[in-house]
Amino acid sequence: MKLWLIPVLVVTGWLVGCAASPAVLEPTLTPIAVATLPPTATPTEPLQATLAPSPPVPTSLLPSPEPTLTPTQTSTPTPTPTPTPEPDWLNSVGRTDQQVMYVGNLAAPVRLIDFSDFM
Repeated sequence: MKLWLIPVLVVTGWLVGCAASPAVLEPTLTPIAVATLPPTATPTEPLQATLAPSPPVPTSLLPSPEPTLTPTQTSTPTPTPTPTPEPDWLNSVGRTDQQVMYVGNLAAPVRLIDFSDFM
């Protein structure tokens, strides 16, 4: 008989024995503290919102409008040269003179050489 069979049977029996009697926990109800406000008196008459008319504003106190400024002659702005867009090096692929495949900038200061086969 195999020696590993005895510990496996013991552990299996232990796990089955523990799982046979699940402990069912019943939730216990606890009282919840609720803040209560003192009772307020209910109004016997409905509230009506009334707006008082605003007093008229004397026109002598209003500031007089200043005259509009006339536009001055401005020089035409000189157009700025459009910057050259940065090349997308992740999509720059090709072959060197030695027929080696490359991705990116061949003149980059750091070069990663990957020896891989995708067959």
